[in-house]
Amino acid sequence: MTSLKTSIKTITYLSDTGCLEIQGASLKIHRCIRLIKFTFYLLGALLVVVAGGIYALQMKGKSGVKLVVAKEIH
Repeated sequence: MTSLKTSIKTITYLSDTGCLEIQGASLKIHRCIRLIKFTFYLLGALLVVVAGGIYALQMKGKSGVKLVVAKEIH
């Protein structure tokens, strides 16, 4: 079994480039036997991160998008 823990401090949407900037991200991976690929989906104010498990990040804010809640979806 592979487990993944993430810590993200700030997520900002850069409107001029159409990209998400993720700051303060750190990963703790236990018993990882292969490279984990992250897939990001931005659905309105909900960012879904797929990496081994599925994590939903609820965000709000006008000037910068800040992390409010991160939880694993089973």
